[in-house]
Formats: sequence, C-alpha cells, structure tokens
Amino acid sequence: MKHLLKFKRVSECPIDQLVDVWNRGFKGYIVDVSMTMQSFLKKMVTEDLDPEHSVVAFDGDYPVGIVMTGFRQGEDALYAWNGGTAIDPEYRGTGVSHALMEEVLSVYKEKGVHTAYLEAISTNIRAIKLYEKHGYELIERLTFFSGPEEGQDITVIHDYELECIRVPSEKIQSLSFYQRHMPWQNQLESLKEGIGYILYDRERPIGYAMTKETYDEKGQLKSVQIYQLGIEPVLEGDSLLLITFLHKIFKLERDGIKRLIFNFPNRDDHVLSALSELGFHKTIEQVHMKKLL
Repeated sequence: MKHLLKFKRVSECPIDQLVDVWNRGFKGYIVDVSMTMQSFLKKMVTEDLDPEHSVVAFDGDYPVGIVMTGFRQGEDALYAWNGGTAIDPEYRGTGVSHALMEEVLSVYKEKGVHTAYLEAISTNIRAIKLYEKHGYELIERLTFFSGPEEGQDITVIHDYELECIRVPSEKIQSLSFYQRHMPWQNQLESLKEGIGYILYDRERPIGYAMTKETYDEKGQLKSVQIYQLGIEPVLEGDSLLLITFLHKIFKLERDGIKRLIFNFPNRDDHVLSALSELGFHKTIEQVHMKKLL
C-alpha cells in the first residue's frame, strides 16, 4: 500500500511529536534507544544534530518516520551523519523508508554535503539493504565490548616509565598520532562530557584515550567507557604497553566498575588482542557506511 507522504523539518514539529515517532520507530529494536523529551534534546545537543535539516515523514497529519542528521565541516568538505532512522512498524514495507531516504539525500545535496556517513547494527539486514539501495557502502565494522567488573591484579614488566595524566581534549588533538577519522559519536565534538588522558613515557606522549566516566552520589567511580584509544604508531605492536594503558584507564585494580568500549573500529587489531587478553567480550557489532554525493 502506497502512501501520499509529506515532509517537514524537525524544527517545525513539537518535541513530544518527535519523541513519539522516534519511540514508535524503534519499538522492539535490538537495543533500547527509546527517548524521553529530555534525552532526545540532549542527544541533539551532544551529537550536533541539526533540526533545520532533519526530516519527519507524515501520512496526513500523522508522523510515520524520522531521520535525524548532523553536519560537520571537515578539512576540505562538509560531511553528514545519519543520527537515527526510525520508521513506524505499521508503515514498513510500504515505501516510506525509501521516500524518506530520498528526501534526506536531497537535503544533503542542497546543503553541499560531500560525504554522508551512518552506522547500522550488523544483524539489521533490512536497514543495511535500504542504505545500500541508496548508495551507501560498507567501510568498516565497529564493535562494542564489555569488560570484567571485578578487579584484576596484573603485573606487567617493561622498560617504560609510564604516567597517565588527565588533560583537556584540545591537548589530545595536538598529538601527531591523534586519529581524526573516527565514527561520529566517537569524535571529540560528540564527547562534550568526555575525559581525556595522555600516556607519557619520561615526559614523551606515547598514547591517549577519550573516555566518559560516571560516579555515584558518594563520588565513587561506577563506570568507564572508552571512545578513542591511540598509541604512537611505532609502539602499536607492544602488547604489554597496551595492556598497561588499558589497566590504567579502566582502573582494573578496582572492583565493581562497569567497563565498556564504545563503537571501536575493528581495524585496530592490536587493541582488540589486548582487550581479549584482559577478558573483554564483544556485545554488539555495527557496520560503518558512507555515501559520496
């Protein structure tokens, strides 16, 4: 059954309507991404989502789909990120998703976007096929990891004199081995509440990490999430160094801390091996896709 759709921008719609269509579209999803009005607004601010250029599809006056989009200026081009595509289950298979994607891509072209990016959970074959039909291609796989919550007593012997120091994110950006090409939510611009660390060996920076940490009402550390982890290239193969660094970032000597890795690129084999050795396991895999406009 085909529907005569009309489109509005997110900026034209009341917040309760946006949250409603988002939650309907993600009902029964593989992971819980349901939102309240407060968390929806926070997502928009944290991830730099643009209400003027994000699109809602309507069947009459009833919202049936939404695509949230963010834009960032790269070194020489503008790029876009799909921050969530939600289609009402009753309207799937009716052409709504394709019409909505076509509308979104026309917005990108009008805005002068050079490259569009998105992620999809690797088992969500229906969504991946939709994106492929509209010209997106797989560029890499991303993995979420969960680690042990109990403390670990790890003694590592090496020749480094290591110090792990908390720093402003701007200092991390100045490192020669800083990884600029990361998934959208792992970029420094999305980590507005992030905490940065630089690993020094005798005052020489040799590694960095971007994390988020949560604390309870008594100020005790509850969780650590890593969003970026980088090591000076000549040292990437040093598994003992990586294990030591991860031990410091995750405070692995302590009990009762939830330890997570968020959206980590599978290309970093050396990090994946160190995580496995420390008892981390994969929870979700995503495909990272792009389309040249």
